[in-house]
Amino acid sequence: NVFSCFIALVLYFSCSILFFNNLTKTPKDSKFNESIWKDNISERHKMINDLLASDYLIGKTENKIKEVFGEPKKILGSDNNILVYDLIDRSWSEFKIIELKLYFKNNTLIKYEHYNQNK
Repeated sequence: NVFSCFIALVLYFSCSILFFNNLTKTPKDSKFNESIWKDNISERHKMINDLLASDYLIGKTENKIKEVFGEPKKILGSDNNILVYDLIDRSWSEFKIIELKLYFKNNTLIKYEHYNQNK
């Protein structure tokens, strides 16, 4: 009788975990789409990996980047040529802040760096 109760509890918790995991799971590798990025903020986290892995950013002007990403969180550099953005990546269990630094030369993006912040 105790064994049956134990098995029932294990099955209940296993099914609950699977249900909530699938309910809140978000797909990770959606392709970056500029119009979705601009118009649907809640979908951005699905495109972060593709954005960071692609060459989409390289060669864009500062104005184009601001059009897509909005105003930066910070502007750095002696010539104000480094824009810093915080992007949010989320999974079913956590949020991660990805800091994206964009480096410009002659108003053109030449490189970028990103890393996860622990917040």
